Amino acid sequence: MSQFSKLKYYDLALEASKGRIVPLVGRVDEVERITRVLQRRLHSNCLVVGPSGSGKTSLVQGWAAAAHTTIGKPIVQIEAASFHALGGNNAAIGKFQEALDSLPQCVLIIDDWGSLVYNQPAIINYFTQLLPPLMASGRVRLVLVMETKEYKWLEAEQPNVITWFETVTIKAQSATEQSVIVAQTVRR
Repeated sequence: MSQFSKLKYYDLALEASKGRIVPLVGRVDEVERITRVLQRRLHSNCLVVGPSGSGKTSLVQGWAAAAHTTIGKPIVQIEAASFHALGGNNAAIGKFQEALDSLPQCVLIIDDWGSLVYNQPAIINYFTQLLPPLMASGRVRLVLVMETKEYKWLEAEQPNVITWFETVTIKAQSATEQSVIVAQTVRR
């Protein structure tokens, strides 16, 4: 990943093995669904969608901590802020393509991807150039994280992008679900 190190990234499998990711409690159905999607031969990329504060980031990081030994691939996370250089810079797309092409076989998580494309709509055009070759190679499985309002915007503005992914929708947990999670956590 030497070329790829130009982008700020985290090896979530390494972070999980060092105990730096808080274990996920609950969300069993969502974790299983993400795993099933990423293990498919076709249509094996995932959009994780939910309201603000519903635990999307915790879900994907918790999934990585649980799945890093069974998924059989490195799990890498890039913060969406790493892609801000794409905004209005045609020269940057070649550098990003080179960096993404240098990825080994892995699961690539881009957290807050939705806020990036929602707040800088021109960037979605760059992603429509960057993502298809990456997904077509079969080397990289994508997990993109976004809020519900960003998903609705993307659905209206770029409906073809939505078809590239399986959507995993999460909802805010009820007070009852939260109390069960707290009780399970306290028992540990």
